[in-house]
Amino acid sequence: MSSGWINKLTESDSRLHKEDVIRQAFTMSELGNINAQAFLRFAKYCYNPYITFGVKQIPSTVGIVDAENPWDDYEELLIVLSNRGLTGNAARDAIEAMSERFDSEEWNTFCAPVLRRDLRAGVSDKTINKICKKTKYEIPIFGCQLATNCENRPEMKGIKRLEPKLDGVRVLMAVGSNDKSVNILSLSRN
Repeated sequence: MSSGWINKLTESDSRLHKEDVIRQAFTMSELGNINAQAFLRFAKYCYNPYITFGVKQIPSTVGIVDAENPWDDYEELLIVLSNRGLTGNAARDAIEAMSERFDSEEWNTFCAPVLRRDLRAGVSDKTINKICKKTKYEIPIFGCQLATNCENRPEMKGIKRLEPKLDGVRVLMAVGSNDKSVNILSLSRN
């Protein structure tokens, strides 16, 4: 089960222990272990800053054992949620229906935390990327450049548009080449 990797991660607070568990998962995934592959694939969904699911309340399940654990269907649900193909009550109902198709241990320990975007295992994108750098499991990093003073900086001469940072949220805005599309990105998790 993929939840087994979460359980291994939570056995110790040691950074080296967590890196070792991720290294083991990566090695097992390379050897074709489906649970290790699912763990790393969905950890990437969890920590990818460019993906949000638009949901807050994720149901827990109790007592479901020997379920089908349909990883491909779960991934399709994540894609539909991230594209906002399902929102509101329809999203809630789809998540609840999916939760009933997984073992309770698998759902509560792994699948629901992925939807919450926090595996609750003491790992971050940096920890995973330290082991999975330049592989299909590498998590893209989003960061904003810190502000610097432009005095005595000749490379920063010219017209600039400066706006205050509001409510503690830093965003980047990219205007498309056709001036008709705009993408706004922030470090917000939801």
